[in-house]
Amino acid sequence: MTVKQLVKEPLTIHDYRVGEQNEAVNETLERVGLTPAEHYLESYPSELSGGQRQRVSLARALVIDPDFLICDEPVSMLDVSLQAEVLNLLRELANTESIGVLYISHDLASLMHIADRLAVMYLGRFVERGRINRVLNRPKHPYTEALLAAIPEMDPRGTRDRVALEGEPANPVNRTTGCRFVSRCPKSTDRCHSEEPELDTWTGKSHEAACFHPSEESIKNNER
Repeated sequence: MTVKQLVKEPLTIHDYRVGEQNEAVNETLERVGLTPAEHYLESYPSELSGGQRQRVSLARALVIDPDFLICDEPVSMLDVSLQAEVLNLLRELANTESIGVLYISHDLASLMHIADRLAVMYLGRFVERGRINRVLNRPKHPYTEALLAAIPEMDPRGTRDRVALEGEPANPVNRTTGCRFVSRCPKSTDRCHSEEPELDTWTGKSHEAACFHPSEESIKNNER
């Protein structure tokens, strides 16, 4: 399928903007930075770069004027410079067009530059969530601390304590009682083995964590 056919297909499926679908395709391609749109309409995916293909995919989602986008690893296959372009485009859409974006990624570093709020999952359940700067600067859950410690240090003179997680992840299908992170947590106690903490076990303003033993530094900062 050509770019025009790909972007027009959602309009046809949803019977949306009948009579002006060609105009909608052109407008949407230019919204995502493929300008002038006429240069891309008859192109095939194999004739486009990785960044251009990703913009076409975004145009397919935007052409029906959604209020909310779910983006599952939208830049994982792109090099760093193209990742920045796509992330900045998503951020711009959220800011200027009031489109909500749920961004799913294993790349915590990229989330730092695009998200307003961050939710960290472990074995299918949220273990920490809150405003991005609070979670990144004052992580409470041991798993969040480990994820942050794994981000490469860009400054060759910088130092960072590594968090080595011992043990094996719990079986998500046949899981035992207690905290789902207990087999790998350096802070675990008997209570952690017998009882699963709720997300609001220890709650600060705009910041929640499912942990019986949140970071002491987080507690001190939150009390100020």
